[in-house]
Amino acid sequence: MSQDLLDYDDALAIVLQHAQPRSPHRLPLLEALGRTIVEPILSLCDLPAFDNSAVDGYAVRIQDLDHTSFIVGRELRAGQPMAGSWLPGVALRVFTGAALPPETGAVVMQEDVSVVDGRAQLSEPAALGANIRRRGEELRCGTEVAPAGVRLSPALAAAAAASGNAEVAVGGPLQLGIVVTGSELVTPGSFLPPGRIYESNGTGLAAAAGAMGLGEALVRCVPEDLEATAEAIRAMAERCDLVIATGGVSVGDHDHTHRAFEAAGFERVFWGVRMKPGKPIAFYRRGDRVAFGLPGNPLSTMVGWCVLVRPFVRKALGLPEDVWLEATAQEVIRHRPDRLEFVPVSWDGAGVRSFAARGSHMLGGLVGANALARIEAERGDVAAGEVVRIARLEWFDG
Repeated sequence: MSQDLLDYDDALAIVLQHAQPRSPHRLPLLEALGRTIVEPILSLCDLPAFDNSAVDGYAVRIQDLDHTSFIVGRELRAGQPMAGSWLPGVALRVFTGAALPPETGAVVMQEDVSVVDGRAQLSEPAALGANIRRRGEELRCGTEVAPAGVRLSPALAAAAAASGNAEVAVGGPLQLGIVVTGSELVTPGSFLPPGRIYESNGTGLAAAAGAMGLGEALVRCVPEDLEATAEAIRAMAERCDLVIATGGVSVGDHDHTHRAFEAAGFERVFWGVRMKPGKPIAFYRRGDRVAFGLPGNPLSTMVGWCVLVRPFVRKALGLPEDVWLEATAQEVIRHRPDRLEFVPVSWDGAGVRSFAARGSHMLGGLVGANALARIEAERGDVAAGEVVRIARLEWFDG
C-alpha cells in the first residue's frame, strides 16, 4: 500500500471537492444552541427600543435640571409609557426599565432623594443624561448582533432574542451514520469477558459530531464479517448523508471494510494517506453520498475525524475553513522523519506541550489536548523554542 499513499494535503483537497455546501435552514434559538450560525444575526429593533430609566428614582425635565425641589408626580413603571403632559416643577416617580418621556433630562436615584409631604428634595441639581439608557445606545435596528461563523451560545441566544430574533440560520442538515466493526467489542457498562475490549469509537465520533451541532448520529456495531458490515453500511447509506466505518481498513485477513463498501455500492476514491496516526484512512462515494473508512485504533479514529472528516463537514455546512496558527514548542516534541504527524498538544495561547501517550491505541494524550500540532514529514524532533503549526480542537470551541 505504501506506493499508493496520498500526501495529506492532496487527500484533503479531494475530500473537500466532494463537500457540496448545503442550503442553510432556520431553527428556533433553543434548538440551535451549540450550532454555528451561517448568516449574520441582525437586530430587528433598536436596543434599547426607547429611552428608559436605568434605576429606581425620579425623572426631571431637561428644562428643570437647575432645580433641587420638585412636586412628586405620577409613577412610571416598565411597560407603562406615560400619557398626557408633564408639568414644570414635577418629578416623575420612575422604576427601572420604565419608558421616559422625550423631555426627560435626567433620572435621580431614589437613594439621593428625600421625600417629605409630597415633595422630592435633591442635594444638588441633576446632571444631564444621568441614569438614562438612550434608545439604540447598544444597537441600531439592522446592525449586526453576531457575524456568521460563530456558535450560538446561551448569551448569544439571549442577545438574539432581545433584538427580536426567534430563529437563526444554521448549515445542513447533515445526518451522520457510524458503523463500528470488531468482534472483540463490548458495549460499555456490560460485563467484559477475557480478550474483549469496550467499544469507544462510536461514542467518540458521535460526541465529536454533536460538538459540531450535527445532531444525533446513528451508530451501529457489527462483528468482523463481510456480509454484516456491508448490510450495515448499506442501511446507513439509505438514511444518512455521510457514513463512517471504523476498523477493518488495513490489509489483515479479517479486514472487510473495503469489500463491504464495494458490496454496498460505493466506489473507493482513495485508500492510504501519508500521515500519522491514521495511514489506512479511505474515502468512498456513491452518488451524492460519501463515506470514510477510519482505522480502528482510537487515536487514529479521532485524529482522522479532526483532520479529514471535520473539514468535510464544515464545508458541507457552509462554515469557514479551520485556521492553522503558529505556536512555540515549550519542550521537545519527538518526531522521526517519515510521515506527516498530527500530535495532540496542550496549548496555552502561545506555547504548546505534547503528551507521553502517543500510540495510535492510546486516547490519554488526546483527552488532555486542546489542539493538534502538525509536524511535517521531513522534520525531525521539534526543539523547545521552535515554531509549529497548530489547529484548535473542535470540542474546545465553546
